[in-house]
Amino acid sequence: MGIFTTQVIEHFLNHPTQDLLRAAQGVLRLAKRHGSMRLENACKKVVHFKAISYLNLKTILSSGLDCQAIDDNHVFEKLSSVYKGQGLFQRQVSRNIH
Repeated sequence: MGIFTTQVIEHFLNHPTQDLLRAAQGVLRLAKRHGSMRLENACKKVVHFKAISYLNLKTILSSGLDCQAIDDNHVFEKLSSVYKGQGLFQRQVSRNIH
């Protein structure tokens, strides 16, 4: 097991309110099914994005997203115009009359 896989399993085992032993066991099963290197890459992604869950790991591995590099520069490029300040119901400060 690598560093990130260890972090994910420790996250599950040290959760303050939930008993996530089954999730930790599921991570070990994913290593058998997909290999330890792919699991380590997937764990690196969920730790990086602070989205640690068994379902996220399983989705990353089944979709092959573990092979893609983490690129933070292009995360928000595909946002719609609403999120870029061109929304239909957005206030125009220059139109306010005082």
